[in-house]
Amino acid sequence: MGGLPYRISFFLQEFLRETHDISVDVVVGYVNDGESDIMASHAWLEYNGKKLTLG
Repeated sequence: MGGLPYRISFFLQEFLRETHDISVDVVVGYVNDGESDIMASHAWLEYNGKKLTLG
């Protein structure tokens, strides 16, 4: 399932723009689940200062 958050984020960005004229930003960065020091790469959407993570 590797890379799924990236693909879904970019797909949803285009879908929202084309279908509903909603502009969102795709952010690619690192996240930590708080259980260890490991940072994992991840992608999510941001809209009006709110984050939406998919996966």
